[in-house]
Amino acid sequence: MATNSQKHDPTSLDFLNTDFFKIILKDVARSELDGNTTANTNLSRLTGTEGGIPRRAVFYVHRSLLASLSAELDKHVNNDMKEGTQGVMELSEVDELTMRALLQWAYKDDYIIENPEASSALLRHTKIYVLADRFNIVPLKDVAYNKITTLLADLGMVAATDDVAAVMAAVSFAFCNLPFSTASSSSISTPTEKLLKYFAQYTAWALDVFRTNPEFCSLLESSPDFAKSLVTNSRSAATPPWSSTIVETGDGRKGTVSFESTCEDDKTHILSRLCTASGCNYVGVTDT
Repeated sequence: MATNSQKHDPTSLDFLNTDFFKIILKDVARSELDGNTTANTNLSRLTGTEGGIPRRAVFYVHRSLLASLSAELDKHVNNDMKEGTQGVMELSEVDELTMRALLQWAYKDDYIIENPEASSALLRHTKIYVLADRFNIVPLKDVAYNKITTLLADLGMVAATDDVAAVMAAVSFAFCNLPFSTASSSSISTPTEKLLKYFAQYTAWALDVFRTNPEFCSLLESSPDFAKSLVTNSRSAATPPWSSTIVETGDGRKGTVSFESTCEDDKTHILSRLCTASGCNYVGVTDT
């Protein structure tokens, strides 16, 4: 019986001497059988069925190679139950492109996706990261994390509607599918999961562009963990509410009166104010 003491090494060809292990994607099979498939055009050649299961939903990988990816997968591959004895594992909540990326990484130590520089790639990488987390495949998590953070750094502060939606789709998928936990010694709601932490900081930094995004608002309402993480990463207001007020000038124009302290020893001792309305030179001095 193979054990996970066999470190994942795709350059070694020893795994070629083992038999194949079958992976069936239950959601993909169900969707195609129901006629709801949204197959990628590059996969459209995978038609027909295998044992009554759509071929698009069936993947094969060398048993020992799969077992070497993590201790969790080793338990699935090598056991005395149905999975181990029949060499078949059924997975739900995994799409075919994500599984293809995992297997490509398993054999080549890296994976490639379509349009890697587009914001839409964030969700693809995030799905791969979540699958790697599900089976504790740490090296694959690191690869996906590096691709996500590099892409977000390149995108910077997104502005286009499609880019904003793409980023929020990835953030939402991560917060809905990754375990959320905080350091036991801290009362601050900062997630210990590095991708959640990174996404929370990015969203807080770019908060102005996300405020009106429907998925952002939905996630804020449905995920207390996301809401707490966002608050933790958000800065406090630059000024207190009494530091400015709206005034109307004599000719009907409105502006903001900004209060500033003239006392170096007491910053709450507000003495002067200046109206910032265009063309208004009002300056007043309080007696407080």
